[in-house]
Amino acid sequence: MFGTVLLAVAAIAAFFVPAAIALSKAEGEAQVVELQREASDAAARLDPRVADADGRSAEAGHGGQGDSERLERPALSGHRHDYAVYDAAGKKLSGTGPSVADVAVRAAMAGTSTTGLVGRERVAAVPLSGGGAVRAAEPASEAENRTRGAVIRLGLAALVVLVAGSLAAWLLARRLTEPLRQLGRSAARLGGGDFTATAATTGITEIDEVAEALNSSATRIGTLVERERRLTADSSHQLRTPIAGLRLALEGELAAPRPDPTALIREALGAVDRLEDTVTSLTDLARDVASTEPFEVDGVIAAAVHRWQPLFSRAGRSINIGPLTQATSPTRRAAIETILDVLLDNALHHGRGRVSIETDTASGSARLSVADEGSCLLGDDRLFERHQSSTGSTGIGLHLARSLSEAEGARLRLIRPTPTTFQLLLPLQRSGATT
Repeated sequence: MFGTVLLAVAAIAAFFVPAAIALSKAEGEAQVVELQREASDAAARLDPRVADADGRSAEAGHGGQGDSERLERPALSGHRHDYAVYDAAGKKLSGTGPSVADVAVRAAMAGTSTTGLVGRERVAAVPLSGGGAVRAAEPASEAENRTRGAVIRLGLAALVVLVAGSLAAWLLARRLTEPLRQLGRSAARLGGGDFTATAATTGITEIDEVAEALNSSATRIGTLVERERRLTADSSHQLRTPIAGLRLALEGELAAPRPDPTALIREALGAVDRLEDTVTSLTDLARDVASTEPFEVDGVIAAAVHRWQPLFSRAGRSINIGPLTQATSPTRRAAIETILDVLLDNALHHGRGRVSIETDTASGSARLSVADEGSCLLGDDRLFERHQSSTGSTGIGLHLARSLSEAEGARLRLIRPTPTTFQLLLPLQRSGATT
């Protein structure tokens, strides 16, 4: 705002100073012209030949009291001027002026109308045919006073313009700075981790573009952070089972050491491989970089049973594979593996008895079912909500499984609460389709 006001002051000064000089010059010239005109009018009333030359009718006469009376009239501009009549010898006959002819009068007596500054007066002298002259005079300060008044009026106008410009600059600065302050507050909230912070639109195109970019950034960052948070929670949940398997293998070896530690090492390496695969799969799924090459569903089931059979055996339970169909799905293998791991983990920790896995095809979909001999107390909708569980657990696993299935165009649902049976509907790879 200060810069705008300073610019306005500079612009007004650049206009005001030349205007004041021009006014002063114009007033001086106007004073000269006025004196010349009125001296000519006075000479025309006194000298018929001057009147004829001027195109006017006037009475003849030379000097005297009557002439002096005719000279005593207001100036055309509204000011009274001093008039005097001089004879050919330069002696004042009547009027107000010096008793003897001054420089201007003597020049007029020589036959030339003259104007000039004599002392503190502006003087105009016009010759008469008889050899004399008429002198009209006015103080030079009159033009200065008129100039001063005009400059004062001009200065007041400049002041009004400056005040109006300052007010406009203040209003404009307020209109610009308040949205910028709001934008700064939104950016500060975003920097503090509040990704719901949004900047309101203001109607100012440039600021609205920045606000839109900030809002888009907040949405993207919030999505990324939420994705990473869920990845952390999901990874922690999914890593629990491989770590538990590794712990059981180590504790079992400590309780009953085998002569050859090679078997333990293989089991430990297998558990480490499962840990690594789980982390890689979840990371790829969270960042949408997992492979989408079609795969055989039966192979995924066989690999999952191989991973989970030792854990079920230690719990005194079993996994049975029922009828399978040679179905191929275009979904991401890592996603289906993770879903199957969640269902088997849920059956191990919250189910009972034997677990059965079977598949069939119908209506262009592969139906993969995982069932155990337990019961589920929650309905289908609440069961898959995050932090919902009928047994007091976190509920992360089933929520993750349904999210992954929906992202793959599949569908996961609880089809029977007793015995607990989950069904995953997978799209089938069409004949001749490529990826």
